[in-house]
Amino acid sequence: MHDLAFRQTVAALALAIPVAVATAKTCAPAELGTFEDARHQVQRLEEFKTWRASHAFPVAFSLGESATIRVRSRCYWQVPVYADRPERFELWHVFYVSNRRNEILVMDMNGQPETLDAWRKESAR
Repeated sequence: MHDLAFRQTVAALALAIPVAVATAKTCAPAELGTFEDARHQVQRLEEFKTWRASHAFPVAFSLGESATIRVRSRCYWQVPVYADRPERFELWHVFYVSNRRNEILVMDMNGQPETLDAWRKESAR
């Protein structure tokens, strides 16, 4: 049951990636560090800790075929975060993480990457 819903969600997300997020040139893992490091950076965010504590569902991180992505000519790990609800995976946010630059971007409501500071300001409204 989760498998089909998860694949449909990932497929929809892949189609929603905006033009500003270019994937024409692939990113080498050496530029990025590991996906596990990127996931840990997301898990250290206060917003993640608060969100995780706000529900009883397990948290799932997606690592698909297009886990690396180029945004504005820079390479990032794409880290989608889901609540694993009994009936479906529910997307919380998609983070773009560069371990080497210690930088995190977040996909905004329009599918565009924004800085962590801009996301925080938008979330505070």
